[in-house]
Amino acid sequence: MSRQRRRRASAAAAGAALLAVITALLPMTTLLVPTWFVPAALAAGAVIAVGLLRRWAQVWAVMLLQVLAGIVVSAMVFPLPLLGAFVPLPGAVWAPPAVFSAAVDQLIVASAPVVAGASLSFALVVAVWVFALVVDVIAVTARLPLLALLPLSAVLVTPQFAVPSGDHLLLSVPFAAAALLLLAVTGQPRVRRRGRALVWGATAVVAVAAIAVSVAVAPRLPVFPSADGVNDPSIASVSLSLGDDLRNTSSAEVMRVRTTEQSAPYLRLATHTGFDDDGWHLDHDGLVRPLSHGLGVVEAPSITGEDAVSTSRTWISDISLDIGYLPVPHNAVEVAGAEPGWRAVLDNRTVSSQQLTAEGETYSVEASVVSPTAAQLNSSPWPGSADAILGGQSGEERAQAVAAALEIGDDVAEGTIGETAREVTEGDGTPYQAALSLQRWLRSSEFSYSLQTPVNEGFDGSDLAAVEAFLEVREGYCQHFASTFALMARSLGIPTRIVVGYLPGEDTGDTAGEREVYSVAADRLHAWPEAYLLGIGWVQFDPTPNIASAQTGIDEPEDEATDEPEQDEEQASSPEPTQTPTETEEPDAEATGSEETGSGVTGTIAGLWAVLALLVLLFVPRLVRGIRRSRRIRAAKAGDAAEAWRETVATAIDAGWEVAASESPRAFGDRMIDAGTDPAATGALVAAIEQASFARSAASGADLAGAVRAFARSIPAERRSGRAGRWLMPRSLWARPRLVEAGRDG
Repeated sequence: MSRQRRRRASAAAAGAALLAVITALLPMTTLLVPTWFVPAALAAGAVIAVGLLRRWAQVWAVMLLQVLAGIVVSAMVFPLPLLGAFVPLPGAVWAPPAVFSAAVDQLIVASAPVVAGASLSFALVVAVWVFALVVDVIAVTARLPLLALLPLSAVLVTPQFAVPSGDHLLLSVPFAAAALLLLAVTGQPRVRRRGRALVWGATAVVAVAAIAVSVAVAPRLPVFPSADGVNDPSIASVSLSLGDDLRNTSSAEVMRVRTTEQSAPYLRLATHTGFDDDGWHLDHDGLVRPLSHGLGVVEAPSITGEDAVSTSRTWISDISLDIGYLPVPHNAVEVAGAEPGWRAVLDNRTVSSQQLTAEGETYSVEASVVSPTAAQLNSSPWPGSADAILGGQSGEERAQAVAAALEIGDDVAEGTIGETAREVTEGDGTPYQAALSLQRWLRSSEFSYSLQTPVNEGFDGSDLAAVEAFLEVREGYCQHFASTFALMARSLGIPTRIVVGYLPGEDTGDTAGEREVYSVAADRLHAWPEAYLLGIGWVQFDPTPNIASAQTGIDEPEDEATDEPEQDEEQASSPEPTQTPTETEEPDAEATGSEETGSGVTGTIAGLWAVLALLVLLFVPRLVRGIRRSRRIRAAKAGDAAEAWRETVATAIDAGWEVAASESPRAFGDRMIDAGTDPAATGALVAAIEQASFARSAASGADLAGAVRAFARSIPAERRSGRAGRWLMPRSLWARPRLVEAGRDG
C-alpha cells in the first residue's frame, strides 16, 4: 500500500471511529437535554483528529497530545471548571472533585430528561472525549474494531437500562450502520475473503445483539433507587419529571426571601411551552441577553392601563442550589447583585447560565405587579376572536404570544382531554372564566394529591398518555395537575405554559430591613401553569389540591373570589407543603442524617469510579495486545507459520528492538540469535515462515506455539529502562512493519 493510500485509510478509519462514537451517544440525548452534545462531539472530533499524528510520532506522545486537545476544547467551552481545576485560585470552587461530585449528584437525583448544569455538562464533555480516545486507540491504532464495539455498545444501551424507551430502537440504527462502516475501513487488508466474511458476520451479530439488549432486555431490569434515600436538597430538576425530587427531597432550607409584597411570591426557575408525543419540552430558544441589561420593561396591559401596574422588590439570599437558574418572581424586570455571566431569557422572564450556579448568590429582583379587576379579566377575548386590535394590541403581538403556547395535536383537542375540557367549561363565556372552571374542577374533591399513585399505576410522567391516565385515576401531584390544566386550556384555545419553581416560603418570624424573612425549603419545588389572556398578559394559576386556596388580587370580589388567581402571584398566606399531610414522610432527623452522609458517600463513589476508569484506560493497550497474542498463539498451535512469525516480530518490537521493513526473516532471526534468543526456537520459526512463503501450496505445519513462547521467554530487552512502560504500552500495536515473509504477499 502506498504512503498516500495509507494516509487516506487512516483518515477514513478516524472518521468512522468518530461517527461510531457520536451515534453511540445519540440515545443518551433522551436522558440528558442535549445542550452538551455539540461541545462533546467537537471534543471527540479534536481528540480523534490529533490521533492521525501517530504516523509521525510515538503513540504515547500522540496520546498526550490527544489528552491536551480534549482539555483545550473543554477549556474553550467551560473555562471556569478548567481554570479552577488547574490554577490554584484562592477560594476556588471549581476543583475537579467538586465538579465531578456535583455532576454525579445531579445524575443520581434528577429525572430524565435531565437539564445538565455546568458541572454535569463539563463532566459529560470530558467523559466523551476520554471515551473517544479509548475507541480511537482500540479501533484505529490497534486495528481491532470488534473489540472497540464493546465499549461503544455499552454506551449505546446505557440509556435503555435507565429509562426504557422504544425511541432507542430507532437511535440504534445509525449506530449499527456506523459499526459496519468502522469495520469496513479498519479491517485488516490481508484478511482472506473467507475470514473477512466471518468478521463482517461477527460485527453484524454484535450490532444486532446491542439493539436486542437495548430494546428487549433493558425494560425488564429493575430500576434501583439512589443510595442515599433522600436527594441532595441543593439539586433541583427543572424538567417535568419531578416525582423523584418530591418523593425524596428533604425539608432543608435552600434560600431565604424578603419582599415588599404583602406575602412571599412564587419563584420561577424555568418554563415549558413546547408539547408533543414525548411530553413537555423545556424552553431553550428565545431572545437572550446579558442579565446586566435587564429582562425588559413590562408594558402596561392594554385592558388595565398603567393604573393597575405597580412595582415590587424581592431580596433572595442564602441560596444553596447547585443549578444553572436563578429563582425570580413573576414579571421580573431587573436583577441586581448577581454575579456577572447570567443570561436573561426575555420570552419567559427567567434567568439561566450554562457555566454558573445559584449556589451562594445574593441579589434583589424588581418586578412588575399587575392587578386587574374581575371585570377586566373577564373582558379578555378568546385568541380566535374577530377583533383585529384590542386596546392597542396588534395582531402581530397577539400571534407572537399565542403561537407556541397553543400547539397541540388533534388527539388532544378531539380526544378525552378536549372532550372533558368542554364539559367542565360548558357555559363559560370568556377564557378567564374557563380557566377558573378548570382550576376549580381540578382542586375539587374529585381529585386527590398523591406522589405514589402515578408510580404504582405507571403514569409518572407528563406526556399525553400520563395526562389521560391521570384523568381516569384522578390521583397525582403538581406536574399532573399542571399538565392537565395546560392541555385542557389549550384544547379550548387558551395559550398556556408550565412553570417549574418554588412555592412561597414560610414566615420565619425574623425581620431584616423591616421586612419579614421567609424560608424556602427544598420540598417546596413545584410546577404550575400560566395562561395568556389577551390584553392582560401571562396569568398564574395553581390547580394542585392541598395547596392553600389562592388569594384574589381582584378589586371587585365575586362569589368565586377564593378560587381566583392573582395576576402576578398565585399564592396563599400560609401555603402548605407540596406533599399532602396523609403521605408518609421520613422524620427530619433521618433526612438530616442522609444529607450529612450523602455528599460524602457520593464523593467517595465518584472518586472510586474515577480511579477505576483511569485504571481501565491505562490497561486497555495491554489488554488489546494480550488478545492479539492469544489469537496468534492459537493459530501458531495449528501450524499457521504466518501468524507465528507476526507474533515473533511483535514480541521483538515490544522488547524495544527496531525491525526494518526490508529485513528478511533469516537476517532478522540471525540478529535475534546473536542478541540471545533461543537458537532452536528462533531457527524453527525462521524455517517455518520460509517454507510457508516459498511452498507452492499452503499447508498446515507443525505446532509452532512452543517455539513462539520460547522465543518470547528468551528475548532480551533492547533497553533495560522503561520496561513497565513497554509492558503497559506495547509498541507492536502501532509499529508493525511488514517484513518480507515470502516471495509473494501471502
